[in-house]
Amino acid sequence: MNTQSQIINEFLVRQNTSTTASFFTDAITKSSFKNALQWAYSRRKWPFTEGISSTTYVTTTQDDFGNTKILYPEGWKPDSIRIALVGGKRLKKINYQDLLTFREERPGDSARLFSDYNNYIYINSAADVSGTLTVFGQYTPIIDTTDDSASTLLPVEANEAIVAKMQEYAMIREKKDENLVLAKRAEAEGILDLLYKNIQNEQFAYQTQDRNMFEGFDVIKGQAPYGLIRRDQFGGFY
Repeated sequence: MNTQSQIINEFLVRQNTSTTASFFTDAITKSSFKNALQWAYSRRKWPFTEGISSTTYVTTTQDDFGNTKILYPEGWKPDSIRIALVGGKRLKKINYQDLLTFREERPGDSARLFSDYNNYIYINSAADVSGTLTVFGQYTPIIDTTDDSASTLLPVEANEAIVAKMQEYAMIREKKDENLVLAKRAEAEGILDLLYKNIQNEQFAYQTQDRNMFEGFDVIKGQAPYGLIRRDQFGGFY
């Protein structure tokens, strides 16, 4: 059970109905399938919705604070970019507010910094980088309900969550007892939560490079790596 038609057919079997019923027309079941799949994709930052996007890095468009402003890749989830490189050189992601403060206090500093806010990527325009901008983040898959043979991105066993979620929607439409609705909702969530737990267990075996080789942190003063953003005892920048 992996394609749209297979999932919808399984849903109809469990509901003991067909698309000739007024509550379960072809249009209604496809809409229910799409909503359930969108819900599943957005529930977690899944490995199968990770994306890479590349474009030529230009600094001509800047915000009022002198940061290079670039629109998020189309269809990507806001605040989902984890890694950014320009010309193969890695940029360090910091809080947007800290980036604004950094630009205000040290406008000529060539530190390779970036942040994101309101569906835009902001890069320190003074950074010593050029070439191709490559970002790694999370995208929202396009769901085409006109293609009955299209497969979901979920593992086959996880498509049980889509069927359960469609059943939840059907129960709401049929005004079933609230406890039945909540139980079906919990079933759908439980399937995806178990999948995510299994993914995390697999990722636990990943080895992490000792970051102390590349960045230093002053435990006494609490300074950020490289002292890019430093505060004095009164909370100001210097």
